[in-house]
Amino acid sequence: GQGQTESTNHRRLDESTESVLPPVCTDECAPTDTNCLCQRLANCTSLMTNYDLSVLFANGYIESDSSSSNYGGLSVGASELNVFNVEDNAYNTFNSIMITAASIDESSTPEECTAFLEQFHQSCDPLSSSGSSSSGSTSSASSAPTCSSANVESFQLSVDEVCENVHSPTKLLLSAIGYVFDGYASDNGDTTYVTSCGEERVSYQSCQTFIQAFEELYSARNESIYPYPNPMRPDPQTPVDTSSGTVLFPTKYLFEQNVYGVASVALPDPSTAIASDSRIFVIGSQNCLSCSTSDCSQASCNDNYASQQFSYDPTTYQIRQSSPSGYCLTNQAGSVNIIMSGCSSASLYQKWRYNPLTYELSTFQDPTKCMTSNGVYVFCDGSLDMQFRVPSNWLPDISTNVLHSIRLGNTDTCFDFENDLLSLMACNDGASQQFVFDASTRQIKQGGYCLDTTEDTAFMNADCQQNLPSQMWIYDETAQSLKSFSSENCLTESNANPIFQPCTGSSYQKFIVPFQWKPAISSTSIVDLVLTRVNGLNYCMDASEAANSDFTMMPWTVDMQECDPTQQSIHQYWVYNSTSRLVMNGQYCLDATVQTSNG
Repeated sequence: GQGQTESTNHRRLDESTESVLPPVCTDECAPTDTNCLCQRLANCTSLMTNYDLSVLFANGYIESDSSSSNYGGLSVGASELNVFNVEDNAYNTFNSIMITAASIDESSTPEECTAFLEQFHQSCDPLSSSGSSSSGSTSSASSAPTCSSANVESFQLSVDEVCENVHSPTKLLLSAIGYVFDGYASDNGDTTYVTSCGEERVSYQSCQTFIQAFEELYSARNESIYPYPNPMRPDPQTPVDTSSGTVLFPTKYLFEQNVYGVASVALPDPSTAIASDSRIFVIGSQNCLSCSTSDCSQASCNDNYASQQFSYDPTTYQIRQSSPSGYCLTNQAGSVNIIMSGCSSASLYQKWRYNPLTYELSTFQDPTKCMTSNGVYVFCDGSLDMQFRVPSNWLPDISTNVLHSIRLGNTDTCFDFENDLLSLMACNDGASQQFVFDASTRQIKQGGYCLDTTEDTAFMNADCQQNLPSQMWIYDETAQSLKSFSSENCLTESNANPIFQPCTGSSYQKFIVPFQWKPAISSTSIVDLVLTRVNGLNYCMDASEAANSDFTMMPWTVDMQECDPTQQSIHQYWVYNSTSRLVMNGQYCLDATVQTSNG
């Protein structure tokens, strides 16, 4: 019959649609199909990230001109961009939107969908096509409006306008997201802290999304040409998450920063290099660095001057002079002078790193200082006198090569873990001498092993355990000493073995750790202790009772004791774990369950 024929024809049509029918553009939903529009809104929103939502609410106030120095920034001050109910707590608002999107289904009522859509608004009128609106909106060359003055109202978005922001291609700086949606800084620089410190920040989540996407892209590189791991990952073996230390983000302390707060995280910019050259160019004076065995200074650039011809050795991290051979750029030990001296592959005073963002040259021995164009080595201050351009063929090696060894003072002796034995041996930059510090657990690791302690010795333990005091480490930058949370003694070198002895300040207790570990490994210091000031005296939270009592006496009282300026008392060391939100002292956690008589 007719029904059977139509059914057969429909099946044939379905089977042949892909090859016979031309593509036809159709609307996602009819304008009056509420159920379809509701589901489409939910589907689009479920695909959006914190970054997409930030762009959506700030759209029109984002500088889109790629030639502008403010590209990706805001066209108005953060205080002039009003996002109304969102700015009170953007993180929770965005999170609520995503949760609601997941709950929308065919049974949702039109009222529920309308209420959901009403959460989406924009500070710049999306319908403005010419002139200016009450919000200061003006038309642009494209259909997208732009706004340049403070808004006094917001504008409801349609389902289509919301869906256009899925995987938004618009560039919006993370700093701008922080200013508007996290509120951690006002226009005049005063801290406001609209949201609490920690992971619950839109900018943190946006950064995490970017890092994860970049990690996927970076993993597809040609490793034979680009062997270096993702420069935004301190430890490529640790999965990316919002925990401290797994990614590098400007508001995290793991960033190495110059005096202006500029973070050194990017691969070198080729524009900072001198192509096909062997000279070190002084940016401030347009001269070149010229060095001899007696001093270094700047002089007019001249291809014929042997004193201006250098090469970089990526295996030893040394800057060598072409003629005479055998001489390397050196910061003289115990001096501020920089000269050409006989090359020694073990000397940290001859190992150099170039910061491609600040254009500074520093030694591995003391990365807080920088070389000047007059041949002295002093604390970095961001001045032009410290800014250089290096030959392009040195990049990226001179910017990414770093040591991860633990060295005994200014000696040629390093920690070495080989054949299940931890000892101190001559430094060789080999894999057995490379260690990483996990800031989230305070563990010093190599492969699947963690640095651990017994009462009087140190060893590498295959059984890594978080929150185990004997595997949690702190570095005293002043004394250059390493301690575990389980002992008040210091790590000490004795006959090439790592042992623990009372802290005396001996040269056998002075160690140099990789500068990338700082200040994370030193963060539990006197300035980070939980303290209060009474009559000019500092008192710190002290957990001595927990260490001196048995389990039958739990819970123990936390006392306020006078702060120990020598940092010998491990009972005043407190660590905040941003993942678990626990405040810990060794293996114990701060607890407010029981109210004691003294509060």
